[in-house]
Amino acid sequence: MPATATTPALELDPDRQSTLDGILGHEAIRGYLREAIANGSLPQAILFTGPSGVGKKTLAWALAKEIVTNSGEHPSGSGKISRGTHPDVRLLGNVGRISGQISVDEIRDLIEWAPVYPLEAPNKIAIITPADKLNLSAANALLKLLEEPPSHFILILITSDLSALLPTIRSRCTVLPLEGVPISELLPWLIGRAHADPEKLQLAADLAEGRPGFALSLLEGKGLENRKAILKELLTLKAHGFASVFGVAERLTTADLPQTLKTLLLLLRDALSLSLGVETILNRDLLSDLRPLVEGSSPRGILEAATLVESGVRESSELYNAQSKSHFMEVLIIGIGRELRKI
Repeated sequence: MPATATTPALELDPDRQSTLDGILGHEAIRGYLREAIANGSLPQAILFTGPSGVGKKTLAWALAKEIVTNSGEHPSGSGKISRGTHPDVRLLGNVGRISGQISVDEIRDLIEWAPVYPLEAPNKIAIITPADKLNLSAANALLKLLEEPPSHFILILITSDLSALLPTIRSRCTVLPLEGVPISELLPWLIGRAHADPEKLQLAADLAEGRPGFALSLLEGKGLENRKAILKELLTLKAHGFASVFGVAERLTTADLPQTLKTLLLLLRDALSLSLGVETILNRDLLSDLRPLVEGSSPRGILEAATLVESGVRESSELYNAQSKSHFMEVLIIGIGRELRKI
């Protein structure tokens, strides 16, 4: 029996709460979407791409609300989308999957669902995120839907890795790249949403590099405080080499592994800047702490270590049990240590 694409109610999902008017940044894209809806020229396949945390999912849900409520016939549609209960809107994703993949059975179910006329909204809408996690069979099945979509069906794809999608899928979508939000807009937005002192707010805005979601995650959790602990592990790895690998990997295998790796990447990028003689870094409060990491390491080695972590950020979303995370981190830490000190 094919897996269902229906999502349980997600009343507290922050990605679902915004409207196009309430979204931070991306003014040109929001203007294009509003105009396209108003004049009936909205593409049937839209692909939002951009870095993690820049607001792709928030924009996708806001677009779905705009589509559903545009006719004015069903004003309750926006609230149903916020609660995850709208009968004409579906989400397909890989969150919580052991395999980390979106299966062909889910796409086949979507293909059966899409042609049926919508119950309430003017269109049926499906959101697939991250679209780069469609397995090959699922991607090929989706192509059939993209080639001949029902007239009332709109597909919204989301990815942070455009190159991982089949070229044939990309070519059938209108690709809308989302860039970082200017800090002049991001900082006031953060001030209105996060309780922190001005110095921390400014630091989070700088570290986020235009990604509202990442900035909030730094402030709402212990992201800012954890930077020192992560840097300490890097210094331990550099000082003690292979003897420290398993201990460092164990301590860095956190519940929020993607965020830990993003922080690790920011630290290594700053270390690379310092190794090249650039003193202006994002983690400016850790300048003196970062210098020992740079001493004795080549810029090329630091760059290779950062490249390993960047790949790890993408792969870590597929790890859903302690054993796989532990093994993943051990391999990654060995690679980072080899580059930093050639162990």
